[in-house]
Amino acid sequence: MKKLLSPLLAASGILFLKAETNIEDATVTLPYRELASLVERVNDLERASEERPPKPPLLAVVHSARYTLEFEDSDQSILYSKFEVSNLSEEWQWIPLLPAGRAIRSIEPATAIIAESEGMLRLLLEPEANVTIELSFPNEQSIRSRGGRVVATFHALPAAQNSLEIRKDALDATIAVSGAIATGNDGSEYGLPSSGGPVQVKLLEKSTLAKAKWNGSIQYLITDSGGSIRVRGKLQLNAMDNGSTSEAILTLPALSRLENLQSPGLDQRYSTDITAEGLVVRMRWEDDERTARSIDVEFVAPLETADDVWKIEAVKVSNAERWAQSVYIAPFDGVNLSPIDGDWINQNQIPEWIASLVGGSELHYLRQDAVSEIVLNASLLPRVQTSDATIPVASYTTQLVAEGGMLHQASITVKHETATPYPFTLPEGAKLLACSVDKRNAEPVLQNDGSLLLSLPKPQKGSANTQLSYTYTTRGDAFDPVEGKADLELPLTPLFIHRVNWLVTLPQEFQAVALEGNVVIEEGGSRAGPVRLAKQICHEEAPYASLYYTRRDLDH
Repeated sequence: MKKLLSPLLAASGILFLKAETNIEDATVTLPYRELASLVERVNDLERASEERPPKPPLLAVVHSARYTLEFEDSDQSILYSKFEVSNLSEEWQWIPLLPAGRAIRSIEPATAIIAESEGMLRLLLEPEANVTIELSFPNEQSIRSRGGRVVATFHALPAAQNSLEIRKDALDATIAVSGAIATGNDGSEYGLPSSGGPVQVKLLEKSTLAKAKWNGSIQYLITDSGGSIRVRGKLQLNAMDNGSTSEAILTLPALSRLENLQSPGLDQRYSTDITAEGLVVRMRWEDDERTARSIDVEFVAPLETADDVWKIEAVKVSNAERWAQSVYIAPFDGVNLSPIDGDWINQNQIPEWIASLVGGSELHYLRQDAVSEIVLNASLLPRVQTSDATIPVASYTTQLVAEGGMLHQASITVKHETATPYPFTLPEGAKLLACSVDKRNAEPVLQNDGSLLLSLPKPQKGSANTQLSYTYTTRGDAFDPVEGKADLELPLTPLFIHRVNWLVTLPQEFQAVALEGNVVIEEGGSRAGPVRLAKQICHEEAPYASLYYTRRDLDH
């Protein structure tokens, strides 16, 4: 209130005793009635400020723009425009309606103020006014265009509701409207985008109603896609007559999956249908002015193979009178490809768009005309089988007793990336006592050849080291009281083993003195105690050893 009181007090002519005194420190003396009047005036100003509504974010708005094109004959037409406009501000506003330069036929209401400013016909609208204004313009002489005549062009004003109505009762003609986004059932009403934009109305000739016949060509790039083929194609279509070029129909191979489709002016105006002939793609452009269409298509399709022959269905274009295709094929892993007739064509320079995708990779080139499929010889190259699993280390312990009995324990680490079988064959006469996979009990499957099979689960991520353990018994000859030989053998597995560790414990009254077999002694043997045997790199062979022993007390 202090800010409001200060100018009021100054305006009342109050004099201060000392001019140099700061107003904040001054003392004012006045009658109570005058003070009460000043306070009331301040309160009125504050209430008025609080009650004032907030300003809208827009100064003006066009609620609707409705255009009507009325034909008098095929050469004469009139464009009627009706706008509903609101000024939301407390100031005068210039509302742009249409680009300047057109002859105005009528204005309603006649009192509306319309003038040219900055290249636009603008409506001068008073504060907080709501008006409906109608304008009419005679269209200029129609302009000859491809396949017909352009009879009207205008720029639609941005509006929440935007529409065009065409009245052609006395005119027997087919009309095409570019710039519209929807059409009524009877073809006389068109929806226009709320953002506005250019609109063109064209009378079509009868020849334009038929679809154009095409002279077409395509460049293919065919690459491997993990059991399927990925096809990228660049099509060029040139009209051979005066037919409509606003539509083209492609047929892709059966069971294709369309991944990309682009063409200048297409703007996603296409639809797809799955048919017995293949995937049908219908494309529509907004205008018929262009006599040529360029199309980029990409799809993934299954590969049809039979008797070492690959058949790749070609892209088909409806109404294509002439057709040529250039085929670039990247090598497929493990497959030798060649044309069914003749050889690959030498091509020193490949199209830039293909070079940008494959870089310096090798490409096969083939040129064909008017064919429905690309047929190639395809022979599989021999492959070297690799191991699905390996054993980094296999550890065994064998305990012998004088009567000839043996107890064996195995602890094996299997490294694998997929679900893997672990087959193994116990020595003849062996009996399995226990078995586990990653410390969980397991029951191996007995195969027809007498071997045993464990199934190792697929790792959750990457590779895994699965731990196997099993215990079995065998029986050999009883120990000689003085000296002799003990024949030992471990299980056989086809998996590659990097290292075998084998700990053999003899009866305590005997000691090992010599060794035969495909393993070596790493420790022990010369004295009483366990004998440590080992083998590096073991593949499809069973480690075995013949231990020569003597009684320990013979050395004394």
